[in-house]
Amino acid sequence: MTDELETATTLLSSALDRYSEVCSRLKDCYPPNTLPNIPPEYTSRVLREFALVTTYETEIRHLKALFGRLNNSTELSGTRSIGSFPPEVLAHIFKIVCSTGPCPQSATYAYTTGYKPPLFNTDSITLSHVCSRWRQIAINTATMWSHIDLVPHQFQVTTLSERTNTYLARAGRTLLDIHLVDRSHGAKYDAITGTRIPLDSGFLEFFASIAPQMRSFELRTNYSLIDKHLGYHVLSVCFAKCIPGTLQQLSFDVAKDYGDFRRSPESELMGIPEETVERLWRSVTVLRLKQFYPKWTSQLYHGLVELCLAGQGLDASISEARLVAIMKSSPRLRVLKIGFEITHAIPIHSPVEQISLIDLEHLDSGWIREQQLGILLRWIAPGTKPLSFKIVNPWLGAQEGQYNPMHFTSRSEVESFFARSNVTRLYAVGFDHYNQLVDVLSMAPSVRVLVVDGFTCNQVNEEHAPPPGVTLDELYVNGWLKDIVSGSLLYGGSNNVISPEFANRIIQELSIVASYESEIRESRATVSQLHNLGESRNTRSIFSLPTEVLARIFRTVCNIHPCPQSGVYTYSTYSKPLFVLDPIILSHVCSHWREVATNSPDLWSHIDLVPDQLRLPGWSERATTYVARSGQTLLDIHISPTPEKKEVQLGSLGTDPDFLQFLARIAPRMRSLTMSANHPPAPGMLCHSVLSTCFANCVPGRLVSLDFDFDRGHVHPLLEDETNTDTSLPREKLESLWYHIKSLRVDHFHPAWTSKAYHGLLELELNGIGSIPESVLVAILKSSPGLRVLKLQCQVTDRTPDDTRITPVPLVDLEQLTATPFEELDLGYILRLIAPGAKPLGFTLTNPWLGSTTVRPRRFTSKVETRNFFFRAKVTRLYAKTFDNYKQIEYVLAMVPSVRVLVLDGCRCRQVREGSILPVDFTLDELYVLRSTDYGAVTWSSIEWMVERFRIRELTLWWYDHRYNGLGESGAPVVPNNLHTICPKVNVISDESPNPIKDWQ
Repeated sequence: MTDELETATTLLSSALDRYSEVCSRLKDCYPPNTLPNIPPEYTSRVLREFALVTTYETEIRHLKALFGRLNNSTELSGTRSIGSFPPEVLAHIFKIVCSTGPCPQSATYAYTTGYKPPLFNTDSITLSHVCSRWRQIAINTATMWSHIDLVPHQFQVTTLSERTNTYLARAGRTLLDIHLVDRSHGAKYDAITGTRIPLDSGFLEFFASIAPQMRSFELRTNYSLIDKHLGYHVLSVCFAKCIPGTLQQLSFDVAKDYGDFRRSPESELMGIPEETVERLWRSVTVLRLKQFYPKWTSQLYHGLVELCLAGQGLDASISEARLVAIMKSSPRLRVLKIGFEITHAIPIHSPVEQISLIDLEHLDSGWIREQQLGILLRWIAPGTKPLSFKIVNPWLGAQEGQYNPMHFTSRSEVESFFARSNVTRLYAVGFDHYNQLVDVLSMAPSVRVLVVDGFTCNQVNEEHAPPPGVTLDELYVNGWLKDIVSGSLLYGGSNNVISPEFANRIIQELSIVASYESEIRESRATVSQLHNLGESRNTRSIFSLPTEVLARIFRTVCNIHPCPQSGVYTYSTYSKPLFVLDPIILSHVCSHWREVATNSPDLWSHIDLVPDQLRLPGWSERATTYVARSGQTLLDIHISPTPEKKEVQLGSLGTDPDFLQFLARIAPRMRSLTMSANHPPAPGMLCHSVLSTCFANCVPGRLVSLDFDFDRGHVHPLLEDETNTDTSLPREKLESLWYHIKSLRVDHFHPAWTSKAYHGLLELELNGIGSIPESVLVAILKSSPGLRVLKLQCQVTDRTPDDTRITPVPLVDLEQLTATPFEELDLGYILRLIAPGAKPLGFTLTNPWLGSTTVRPRRFTSKVETRNFFFRAKVTRLYAKTFDNYKQIEYVLAMVPSVRVLVLDGCRCRQVREGSILPVDFTLDELYVLRSTDYGAVTWSSIEWMVERFRIRELTLWWYDHRYNGLGESGAPVVPNNLHTICPKVNVISDESPNPIKDWQ
């Protein structure tokens, strides 16, 4: 068989070499970036070959899989297939696998982006579904089923209840690890009477039945124990029913108490006699507490091997004497975490008798820092075991970019601790300067593994280097150091003995087949390129397009994505860059594309500037490159602070001459200026200087768009009167500049209401401006009759009396209207001023019910004005925000018979009870459901009903979490079977993408 394999390999290798050579010659005959006249017979042959080469690729993959399996079946070098292991060995491997990863409901995943944990630990189920043999071994291995996750508010769901019972049955008499997570959002109340619905007694009875079998118990709840919610009653059952000597681990993570909670026997012990609880706690060796702390004199703190204390608030503290007593009473501690304040400490330089903790392996100082760190460390004397130590930046009042050795107030205690410890793993959190890290490493020469989390290091000072001999084996950045256990789970296998020669041949063939796969992949790419060159079916390769057409495509691509600094991404999980990257990506594809892209000035006209980054390597050069490649094209300039550094307040940064000089050079070419910051401009600060520079150098008639977004501080009018010199420019200069503005978007900062900036606008957006007199608003609308987009977030003051007839301002070109009043009553005062034309209108309406709640909706205070507005407008797209129930949605739809597209953003619709106010023939073309991610959102059953009732043809979902939207109340991360068949077209937009309809909300 080996000889036959050798012959086949030689023939295949020779054939592949010849095949690759022929493909390469064909490719040379028809180079890219040309439009060759390929003969028809060649075109048809290329089409056939394109299909054949795909099958070759599939065959090679099958061969690779076959040899991989044969390799797994060999006994070379003493290896064995996992399928040949005895049941007891396989069961032991299963137990290791099940215990490797953390519980899916644990806090380990709290900050894991995009992770949606299942409600149950599924490893055991997965292993039992591999094959019949594995299933038999898994089901008969009781310890695999001993970890049970309970979610009480979903316990009535049939599948979860049955699964829990299955786990219990398979666990037998094995001691249990119970993890209880109460993620409900508030107590439930009867919708009619308003009375609180009592807790489910069935769940408490079930919990009482398994409590005697518990080895460990973990409770995580959204509530404090003071309100006697579910957690209180569960602990009461636990303390009453658990068996002393059986319970070994306790973990409590409850919500912070904001009331006048004081420790008392009743509040701590849930009404259970103290002697009963103390007897139960004597066997506990692992204790993790957050926001719930039994009295420090309890037996619970004796004989521990792990102690974790965390929390915040008045109760989250411990006196130094109590902490010392606890450590002395648990001399075998392996893990110690103290994450809150130590009070009533003796003077820092007072002599102390250190506590010997010879088994200590992990010390976590939590978020205590500065002098508190020294108070803790001076008491601890670890043994010779390798120690992992977590330390938060210990510099007093440390600020980014600053370093002062004198601010390390606990230096002597930290140095002494490292001197008497064998710290081999150091977890450094929140360090602000490279020199700080070097200082700490210099104290700990035994460190081999370093983890840095939240570390700021803009530059490395080589003069301040660690002492000679300080080296590291591993470096982790921004993450916990975890012990990783990996194993191979290989299906199948055979007990046949394979000769070493044949096993060697299989290993050799496996590598050869991998090279075949690479050759076939290259050949397929060549044939694919030849296929694209052909003119079959009247298609043309993008490489054959004329330069001007390709440039037009590039411009279209660059305009598809919004600016990464814009508010479009506010609610997405998109990790945005600081620069528009599309032109750079297009210019890096190939030399031809690079030439086209670099010679297309429009591609480079959008320039994002981040002042606090411009001095970093590459930033200034990149901005200069964009300006150079844009030629004489008018520029779109966007100035904003670094998104990842919210504490950097652009509005408060000092002036930067280099940056202002750069702005002055490009300002005459500005077509649009967008500026966002955390504070309005103030004299002497960067924002103020930027505006002054831009307005002084911009050319009237070229600057047509202004966008100011200052999201903090009071509303700040620009040049409200003649004495205001905010920009140090003559009023005439500013007015001549603003007269040509066509698009004006402002937030917390605006030109004076009498300014020419409000004349002749096509787009006006006023956000966060506080109040505006009705007469001023009317004057602005009249001075811009061609408005296409109008967005108002304001309060109308000095209003005309309600009984006075008002003639609305005609805005015949209006296409988008957003009215977001500060109060429900203001909606009517805005709408009565506007008379749209006959054009289709997109209208955004925030819940107009006064004091609206999900239980008892109040009055629709602007009902008359809203109905009259809908009567004189042709609203075809309705954007409904934060409506509380379907009845409200239906009521508004009845006013808008012309609507074809409905958007539900952050709305609640648990169930649909159709009224009789909508005509039977009322239909919609499209439905958008946005930001539906909690238990009060639009349920899937409601969507199904609306799609069928309104005969919707297209459904779009964005930020829609099926776990929380009524799929049997299970909360499982499942997708409904009819998701893509519910209507003709379904779009599921990822959380990372921007709001799909941001343009007209």
